[in-house]
Amino acid sequence: MKKHLATVNWKTYFDTDNNPRAKRYLESRGYDVFKQVGGNIVRAKKAKKREIIFLAHPNAMSLVSIPESEYDEFLTKALEWFKLHENYEECAQVLDWRTYIRNHSEPSLLEFFNHNN
Repeated sequence: MKKHLATVNWKTYFDTDNNPRAKRYLESRGYDVFKQVGGNIVRAKKAKKREIIFLAHPNAMSLVSIPESEYDEFLTKALEWFKLHENYEECAQVLDWRTYIRNHSEPSLLEFFNHNN
């Protein structure tokens, strides 16, 4: 029998301000998680995926979702984490990823109409 897992927004697992478990999780796994998920965000963007979903921890009872509209926000969180840990090589990588995401985003309808008026 297949087990169905709930999907939760990534902020549930990565909100270190309001979730002490998130802080502990990122203390032990932050480097790997931000590096792997950041790379997957760029691959998802290239493949025009509207969302990425992953299992944050083998014992988790839910999947983590990052909608395309929040790719940049996740990468900003990754950048802050790497900066805090003085891992500047990874900061440079995340900045490259964020630049790619921003340069390959479709304009919103509001931006489209403002540009064409």
